[in-house]
Amino acid sequence: RELRLTGFMSNRGRQCVASFLTQDLKLDWRLGAQWFEHTLLDHDVASNYGNWAFAAGVGMRGQRINKFNMAKQAEQYDAE
Repeated sequence: RELRLTGFMSNRGRQCVASFLTQDLKLDWRLGAQWFEHTLLDHDVASNYGNWAFAAGVGMRGQRINKFNMAKQAEQYDAE
């Protein structure tokens, strides 16, 4: 809601969206990166695409992939 209405989203929100779309729904990370590029007012190409690739685990070799627990994230950071 915040992103659609204001063009902004917290870093935690961005991480949650990237984790959910890439890890839970198994969507191509580039789709999310493109949508954020189009929607965010403070979009930065390198940060956006780098963070989406990292969330999807692209290029990771034996490193831990951060898959967020959406219920826990919602409870801690979005009580509304």
